[in-house]
Amino acid sequence: MNLFLLTAPYQVLNALEAIHHFRFSNNHLRIIDTGHFTRTQFENIINLANWQSVKFYDFCYKIVSRDFGKNRPQNLLERLFECYLVVDQIRKRWLADRIAKGIGQLEHLILGNYQRDYDGHMRHIANRLRFRELYLLDVGTDTLRISRDRELDHATESTSIEAAPRCAFKRIKQIIKSALLDWDTRGVPALTFFTTYDLTPSDQDRVIHNECAYMKSLVAGAAAGEEVFFVGQPLVDQGYISRENFSAGIGRIKEFFSGQRLIYIPHPRESEAQMDVVRSLDLKIRRLTVPFEYAVAFNRERPRCISSFFSSVLENSATIFGDSLAVRAFRLPEAVLLKDRAEVAHVYAQFQENRRVKIEIVDIHSG
Repeated sequence: MNLFLLTAPYQVLNALEAIHHFRFSNNHLRIIDTGHFTRTQFENIINLANWQSVKFYDFCYKIVSRDFGKNRPQNLLERLFECYLVVDQIRKRWLADRIAKGIGQLEHLILGNYQRDYDGHMRHIANRLRFRELYLLDVGTDTLRISRDRELDHATESTSIEAAPRCAFKRIKQIIKSALLDWDTRGVPALTFFTTYDLTPSDQDRVIHNECAYMKSLVAGAAAGEEVFFVGQPLVDQGYISRENFSAGIGRIKEFFSGQRLIYIPHPRESEAQMDVVRSLDLKIRRLTVPFEYAVAFNRERPRCISSFFSSVLENSATIFGDSLAVRAFRLPEAVLLKDRAEVAHVYAQFQENRRVKIEIVDIHSG
């Protein structure tokens, strides 16, 4: 039995690539619904013929702007928020344990998320399951973060367990937290990346390249069209750049494609406030209800160019469509980035250094 534990619709595409690449059989799909995508977005892309079983689990996070581990509650309302978050965490921990308990011995466990500081529930479930081999699918550019996380996993494998508090009350509190609340986020000794990125594996890990052979078979013979797609990212919403610099960047991209049929494809998590910036520049917008690569593969015409800032869509598109269309990454100047400058630079470096695909990098100059 092979278990796929996923959190996003585009991961279903990567799962199908894995099934075809490794010739997996007896495949079961479990969706961890964190609330970032609608049930319809998943159902639009899940073909029941590919799965022996499909189940959804509610892991939605209703309050995500509060971290009482760092800032203690200041008033009654915040104390109520804290109580809610504790109860909700207990529910999620119970559900994660129940998911793992209901699954027997696995041949392969295939995960969509595995970050140390963000995907605690995914790591927890993995640590409660019995399997022969663990695979990680691509999760956009966060795959690069996970690769670096694995270096930390291996560096802390031999670290001794934290000493128990001397105070009896604190020891009891620690035991209760460990039993009911905390995620087990230890990293497994070895895993396999199935990825379109060129990664250098850490320690006992290995990398198998996803050549997107399944998607390539779907797009063979599609006619070339005249449209240019720009794939959006929630950069303002996630604090990467200011609204003003986002507007300036999109404006320069519009000038770059002047005279061509430029269409903006919003990211599922782009807010209306960020989309108002796009609308103010009088760009045509086309919303998709399925992952971008899936929509392009099943369209009668493929675009003449796919572009973005540093979205993983570029790497995937270059792998799937090859030289049949242009793929362009517009480089954001380091000066306009408000966070994660090294991370973003690393993504652009991956685009530039990947010799298996061709991604043209275009600089957006400030000023």
